[in-house]
Amino acid sequence: MRDCDDETLLVAYGQGDMRAARTLTLRLTPVA
Repeated sequence: MRDCDDETLLVAYGQGDMRAARTLTLRLTPVA
């Protein structure tokens, strides 16, 4: 399998998938 993480990020941002972007942001950013 290739770098699914990198490709997914590029595809998500490329398609303008706000849901994916928010989900990733929430996961990467700890809840204050």
